Amino acid sequence: VVGCRLLAANGQIGGVMGRGGSIVDGIRRNSGARIRVLKREQIPACATPEEELIQVTFWNIFVLGFFFLEMK
Repeated sequence: VVGCRLLAANGQIGGVMGRGGSIVDGIRRNSGARIRVLKREQIPACATPEEELIQVTFWNIFVLGFFFLEMK
């Protein structure tokens, strides 16, 4: 299992998720990744109050590249 966490500004979360979750659902379907926005208490101390944490979990390293290609 490969995972990464991304800090994103509150205003960017909607762009990742899409209307009704459509973008993130497509990424999940195409890559098999598990993507979720973590709860406020799970955000690291280095984050600003205007940031949220996105956690992405993959079953292999090749999916990581696919995820970042989809995000462009």
